Amino acid sequence: MGYDIISAKSKKDIEHDNELSHIVCQYAYQLVFKIAFGRDILEWNGRLTKKNKSELIHGIDKLILMLNDDLGVPVYPGNISNCSQMKLKKDFEELKDLVAAGKIGYIKIT
Repeated sequence: MGYDIISAKSKKDIEHDNELSHIVCQYAYQLVFKIAFGRDILEWNGRLTKKNKSELIHGIDKLILMLNDDLGVPVYPGNISNCSQMKLKKDFEELKDLVAAGKIGYIKIT
C-alpha cells in the first residue's frame, strides 16, 4: 500500500480516467511530504485554488531539493507502491510543470 496521487483539470476528468499525472509511492514518504509541504499530503486532496497552487508549487520545489539527498526511505520487496527517490523527483517535477501551466485543477490523494 502507499499514496496514490492523481491529478487532472477537474474531478470529472479523474472520475473518467482522464488524469494528467499519476504518482504512486510508499507511505514511508509521509514525513518527507510533511516537512516539504508543511502539512500532511492528504490535505492537498481536492480542488486547487490560485492561492494553494502557488503553495503546492513551493512545496514541490522543497520536496525536489530534499529528494536530491539520500533520505533513506525504505523500499519493501514486492510492494506495488515502491518508488525510488529519482522516479518520485521526476514525477513531481512533471506535476509542478503541469500545475504551473494551469493544466491541473484537482488532485485526488488516497
